Amino acid sequence: MSSEIQELKELLLDLRRDIGRLQDLESIKYLITSYARGCDRGNDPVMIAPLFAEDGIWESAGFGAYHGRRNVAAALKGIAGEKIWWSLHYMISPQIELDPSGLGGKAFWYLWESATIPDSDTNKAESHWIGGTYDAEVVKRDGKWLFSKMVLNLNLASPYNEGWVNQRFPRGNDHQPYFRELEPDSYFWCACGRSKNQPFCDGSHKGTNHRPVELTIEKRQMVVLCGCKRTGTGPFCDGTHLNLKLDNKAD
Repeated sequence: MSSEIQELKELLLDLRRDIGRLQDLESIKYLITSYARGCDRGNDPVMIAPLFAEDGIWESAGFGAYHGRRNVAAALKGIAGEKIWWSLHYMISPQIELDPSGLGGKAFWYLWESATIPDSDTNKAESHWIGGTYDAEVVKRDGKWLFSKMVLNLNLASPYNEGWVNQRFPRGNDHQPYFRELEPDSYFWCACGRSKNQPFCDGSHKGTNHRPVELTIEKRQMVVLCGCKRTGTGPFCDGTHLNLKLDNKAD
């Protein structure tokens, strides 16, 4: 009889553990959906800030990296006002891996988004398709799941009337970055802003104090190069063109 009781105890422990794991998975899915809802309300900081840990991080090439809950929420709100005027986010097929401790984990999901983005030349509203993936790290603090880090990997941001075959990303200019898929080679990024071959140098810097920055690509890859020439991480965009006034330090 004692062995049967022990087996029942172990079974109950396993069931409790499995139920707890399922609850955690559903809570993380709810966290992802809550983030999407906040994004679709103009990146509402009141909705988005509580979803991140106090020392949370959000980053995306072309939009910058932001540290600390308040900075993340403020930056996303600034991005919405500057670059994304309306959106409808579809967070698709979340894949979640929990740590053995049950207090942390990783999450991956696909993004498909319809959005209104200002035309880079006329600043008029233009319909876009946006596609990409998210890689996130999550933590459980005081019984609540939060994002500790989120990385948005953009695969396209294409005008609806052009389609991603003709125009996969915005063309880039002096107030937004250049998305370029580069082959293995050495390139020279224009630092002076005078080049007629943006974002690359054409020698127009001669006679100035500016010098181009060499970029070596070892395998074919997408890079996001600064167009405003004010980046602190040249030749790559760090989000400076968004003119966000943040101290960008963890809370």
